Amino acid sequence: GSDVCRSVPCPKCHPRNSGDDPVLPAEVALESSRGGDPVEVSYISPTGSGESTRWGPCGRCKKTFSGSQVGFELELERKLEENVLALKSIVTEVRYEDLSQWFMACVKMLGRRHWSVASVLVLQAEFLREALKNSLQSLTVDEKEFYSEELNEVLLALWRWFCD
Repeated sequence: GSDVCRSVPCPKCHPRNSGDDPVLPAEVALESSRGGDPVEVSYISPTGSGESTRWGPCGRCKKTFSGSQVGFELELERKLEENVLALKSIVTEVRYEDLSQWFMACVKMLGRRHWSVASVLVLQAEFLREALKNSLQSLTVDEKEFYSEELNEVLLALWRWFCD
């Protein structure tokens, strides 16, 4: 079967930005327009392994792709995945801003439905929960409010990942 946890936006329906950094347009990566309206994104998932891996078919254009046609080097996906897995062991040593940057890197390269995005969301939720629990006395009212609102947003994004 297909590996739906590695789903990425269809490269035909959602072309990446050209240049040295083949990232997804923000509206596609976040599935949201600048005005906050939802953007419908078509995803493809890999089936098979090694050289015989095929991505798709896309639900919109019905096209199937080889690994070299997905819009980015698959080695970039592997490196991003390795870094996300390594983050788990050092999550107590990083700042929340660092986790946010990793979230954006995953989302811009792989789209919102790739497992690495959910993994970073879990790390963000754990970070925020610990910050609220352990620093309740030392946080300002504004910091408590920010962390609480951010935790709600992260948990909602994680919920959406599982529901989609």
